[in-house]
Amino acid sequence: MKTSGGRRPVVNSALVAVLLLTLPRAPLAAATPAVVPTRNTLLAKLNQPTATLADKEAAVGAILDLPDGPPHLAAQLNRSIIRDLELYRLRLAHTAAQAYRGHLKSDAAAEIAELRAKVLSVSRGEGITKERIHEIADPAVARLKELLLLAPAALFEKLPALQTQQDELLADARWRQQALDKTPAKQRAALEGVVDTTDLASRLDGMVQAAAFEAMPIPNADRLVLAENVKRGAALDPGEARGIAVLNQIRVLVGVKALLIDARLCQAARGHSTEMKDEGYFSHESPTPALKTPWDRARLAGTSAGGECIAAGAGTGDGAIAMWWNSPGHHAIIMSASNRIGLGRKDTTWTLMTGG
Repeated sequence: MKTSGGRRPVVNSALVAVLLLTLPRAPLAAATPAVVPTRNTLLAKLNQPTATLADKEAAVGAILDLPDGPPHLAAQLNRSIIRDLELYRLRLAHTAAQAYRGHLKSDAAAEIAELRAKVLSVSRGEGITKERIHEIADPAVARLKELLLLAPAALFEKLPALQTQQDELLADARWRQQALDKTPAKQRAALEGVVDTTDLASRLDGMVQAAAFEAMPIPNADRLVLAENVKRGAALDPGEARGIAVLNQIRVLVGVKALLIDARLCQAARGHSTEMKDEGYFSHESPTPALKTPWDRARLAGTSAGGECIAAGAGTGDGAIAMWWNSPGHHAIIMSASNRIGLGRKDTTWTLMTGG
């Protein structure tokens, strides 16, 4: 290549071609194989605090497609749901206590006492009728709720993260069911009984209401009963536990002591509900001689009973309580001066038993 004055340089194209041909060529990079996440890697993704629901959904889908993925996923979600339900309950209680500060007015005591007296004049008075329940007791209970109870929404306003935690629990329950559906029958039976996620949305709502309720001033004796019922209620059908909790909330709200769960009364009540459903009858009197009366059924369960209520057609425990609240004879039983309670269901058939 030469230059002369202002003339443009001349490029020897033949020389360039030779140089290009003789330069060493870089070796072609080998294709990197795609990394396939292992089952354990995918399972770990579900416990990462920074993972979004969309991230977890994708991991769940991948685990479900693995030959041995579903049973491992169900087992991990069982552990997560048990742990997170307890964490959710504790966080609700803490948030409710904070939100309740300043809620109860200092001059409300006289009105609360008057309202409670009105309710008890109906619930434990002579000549209880449906009209008196609706015209006197119901308005008094509604006003007591205004004065004493936090609105459940106040908890979510105080701590919006509660909604996220609730959404994650519901997602875990949905994924757990998907995993169980794809798990072989022999493994499924053992995994299915670890935790009950039936109607979990209603149970979570019940936990919110319970936290809002327990933030109000409650006698220490009742607090001990309610705390013990949380432990004993874990062994019951969730609808049974929920029904007992709802009844106790009403009782404490109106100044009546909470009832302690008696597993033997629950057993007797559940047995009667089951027999009524299976044998196609609806009565306090059983066709089975040894189980003829509520007192017989309680005695065979190893305890005693003071009263019995039965209901048919209620899908939930609180629905059954509402039916009995509005029925004068049953209302008197559920609001009586008892100490113990048992509630048992078979589908939509319910039996409640009280004891001294």
